[in-house]
Amino acid sequence: QHVLGAGGAFILLLQLFMAITSTGSAEIIAVSSILTYDVYYEYINPELKQRRLGMRSVFDSTVKEFEEDEHVLIERVQPFMDRLVDNHFFENEVSQQEVAHLATAINSYTKPDRRIATADLYQSVNRAVASNNIEGLILLRVSKFFTGVFALFMGFLAVFL
Repeated sequence: QHVLGAGGAFILLLQLFMAITSTGSAEIIAVSSILTYDVYYEYINPELKQRRLGMRSVFDSTVKEFEEDEHVLIERVQPFMDRLVDNHFFENEVSQQEVAHLATAINSYTKPDRRIATADLYQSVNRAVASNNIEGLILLRVSKFFTGVFALFMGFLAVFL
């Protein structure tokens, strides 16, 4: 208090409180992530992971006839998308907004030689048609649940100890 005064002492206490709070918050998120992705996703509901792997195999087997040197020509993207529809890659009909997002994503990854890397095409398709995917919604709910439970548990421990 002699060096910083009353205001400085308050700021030091505030910094200490913020450090403790952020550490607790990081711990809650870390434990929630471990429980969600390493326990729930792997052991309790592995069907979610199997679904994603199945969709990836449909994409990979379909793109083989359209790619050259791990790239797809832009002129071949539409026939490729039609083939994905034929192979039931999409569970629901793709909305116009998602088609617009997909076109924007593909355009952003297109190289000057009018090709797109296969990995970038997969990421674009995966991100743009997120409404066909229930996996994210389920994992978000599970993560929120584990976050709430662990936060309550930590609060109990803080009061108890």
